[in-house]
Amino acid sequence: ITSNYKKYLYSITTVLCIILIILVIYYLKYKKNSELIAKLTQNKTLKKTPVFELNEHEFNLIETEIQRLFLEKLYLRKECTMSFLLSKLEVKNEKHLRTYIQKKYDKNLNDFINGLRIEEIIKQLKDDKYLKKYNMDQIADRAGFSSRVVFSRIFKRHTGKSPIDFINTL
Repeated sequence: ITSNYKKYLYSITTVLCIILIILVIYYLKYKKNSELIAKLTQNKTLKKTPVFELNEHEFNLIETEIQRLFLEKLYLRKECTMSFLLSKLEVKNEKHLRTYIQKKYDKNLNDFINGLRIEEIIKQLKDDKYLKKYNMDQIADRAGFSSRVVFSRIFKRHTGKSPIDFINTL
């Protein structure tokens, strides 16, 4: 009877310790969120544009995944949107990815992706003499743009020249 009682007491103590640990973790998370909410409501500029800080681990994880984006040239796919990136990369938090891009490149997601597309097509135009003979729709498609008009507008914003003028200078 004594050994069974000790086992029973040990089991109850273990379960209570686990429950206590879980409660402490939730309390700390709640306290951290409460402090963040208090800061956001006190400072009107932060309230309009909340800042989501990344810890070093999250930053390094996203950095690794962005390198995959570059290596696999996922940005050249027309469907390259935030939801596409979240499904293809090992980043599950949209706010973290947006924060990373904003902090690292000082751009929003669309400007970041479009800049990568334009840089890639410029490189291809310089390296591939046959690509210069493609029509604008084909070049826009190869760069990942769904329309020639959008491609031309973004290309000109990025380089200061229209795609045709740029190709003529090569």
